[in-house]
Amino acid sequence: MPAREQELLGFVKDIQKEYSASHTPTAAQEARVALQVRVIAYIKQSYEAENWVGTVNSRGTTGAGNAWITIDIGNGATISTWLNEQEDEGFGSLLRPRAPLFNDVKNARIGQPITFSGAFLKSRLASDEEMIKRPQFLMRFTSLKIAH
Repeated sequence: MPAREQELLGFVKDIQKEYSASHTPTAAQEARVALQVRVIAYIKQSYEAENWVGTVNSRGTTGAGNAWITIDIGNGATISTWLNEQEDEGFGSLLRPRAPLFNDVKNARIGQPITFSGAFLKSRLASDEEMIKRPQFLMRFTSLKIAH
């Protein structure tokens, strides 16, 4: 696992522990804010992820025929494209049928180990609990390879 991926998962795990130990709504909100601040600083450091590892969590195609994918990287965290054209507008994360990675996504099996590279787009906002326990990061993938 690349050092940057380990770093991300490390601070996610630390903040998950902090959140689990919180016993008030204010403490839970502070844990979420702490995670958001760390994620923003982390992504600003470098938008690129190179040769990261995970497992295919889900994948499919939109009504317009574009492919989407979600990859589990550990500690409840996932990295994915947007799941539909409306959310993806202006981001270009969905894979068009003629895109080089389209068939890789279409042929990937759930639970299959995968290595990937790409550029972070953002993290998804959700409730305190959802953001801490299951953080979701959006990416424009540049490579996807089934790990053997």
